[in-house]
Amino acid sequence: MSRPLLPLALLILTVVSSHAQDLAGLPPELQEAIERGLKMPAPPPLSANDPLSIARELSLHITGDEDKACAMQLRVCQGLVSAGRHDEAAALAAQISDYRSALARIHLARAMLAAGGVRETAEAPLALAEKQLPETKPWQQELIRAALHQAGLEFGWEPQRLTAMLEPVRDQEILIGAKVAALAGQARLKGAFDHKAAEEWLGTLKGPVPVLLDAARELFAVALDCRSKKNAASIKQAEEFTDQALGLLRRSKVAHIEELIVAATTLVEAGFEQEAKKLFLLTEGRLGGETEHTFLLHYKMTRLWRLRGKQESLRPMLEKSEQQARAQRQMDRPFALSWIAAAWWQAGDGLRAERCVVDAGHEAGTNVNPRMRLVGAIDICLVHAHEKRSLSQPVFEVIQNIAQGKQVE
Repeated sequence: MSRPLLPLALLILTVVSSHAQDLAGLPPELQEAIERGLKMPAPPPLSANDPLSIARELSLHITGDEDKACAMQLRVCQGLVSAGRHDEAAALAAQISDYRSALARIHLARAMLAAGGVRETAEAPLALAEKQLPETKPWQQELIRAALHQAGLEFGWEPQRLTAMLEPVRDQEILIGAKVAALAGQARLKGAFDHKAAEEWLGTLKGPVPVLLDAARELFAVALDCRSKKNAASIKQAEEFTDQALGLLRRSKVAHIEELIVAATTLVEAGFEQEAKKLFLLTEGRLGGETEHTFLLHYKMTRLWRLRGKQESLRPMLEKSEQQARAQRQMDRPFALSWIAAAWWQAGDGLRAERCVVDAGHEAGTNVNPRMRLVGAIDICLVHAHEKRSLSQPVFEVIQNIAQGKQVE
């Protein structure tokens, strides 16, 4: 990550008075960021009641690190899709300047189709993503092709078109992962998952295959459908799909505990408490860790316990988790504390939640790096959007300052 030599806000104040001479000698990327900032119109009025729009606006002002900017814009785009704000998601996807633009469009197309949209309308973002292939690096093209292949299965593309989409892919983890994901996607229609074929393909791999998490999620969903039929044959079939999903999680060779929590939560929501408990027991002893992503996991576990009516039993864990969140690097604390705040909301302790989110705002606003102030503010807004909550006035004021390029004292 590149770092400006001085706080960007300070530089902009200097440049306003005599900008042509003051830019000389600065790193090129900083010169570009300042020039862009000087030409940038004032941000539109922000609303505390619409944190998702704030996140979208802030993500477009991250400078000096294109990869970070695009990664945050993709996250915001996914948040817009989850909220059903498809037109806004499409507009933001078009503004992402790297390969994530295509990935965002594919994600949007799949969501539109799943929401019952007209196929021709939903497929339009896929066509745009496919046109972006020549603009991306070879390794990025392979990720896009695999994602297009998965979407194409859902849209009912012809077999030859699907084959052609994967033909140029050389990375075996991506290629085989796409093929196994295709088998999982077909399991609902066929009533079975070709476990033997999947095992043969996966047996040739040594590295991690992250797409298997998606494939396992699909098999868990199929298992839930079978279990809901409540006859002996369907329940047995559900158990087979569940075992196969667990096998894919192990084969993925990446952290998959979150998928177990999500699957258990889905089962509880559907009324299958005992089956959920079986999945949750597989997480035993694996809920530790102190990276910022641990706190999203603890939020999801709190939600599961709330659904089971047992959120109070999680208080000791949340207290410890909050301590760990406060021990993170400053750049990671807004994300960590925001998700701990969401967990406290789920646990019914609004005061504790608000204290965490106010502190998250303080950590974002006092960061000397203007880029990380924006990232922290976006993290806070995305969590609030996820929880369908407005920003409290103290936090909103901090985020307004961040949007204006100010560091909070």
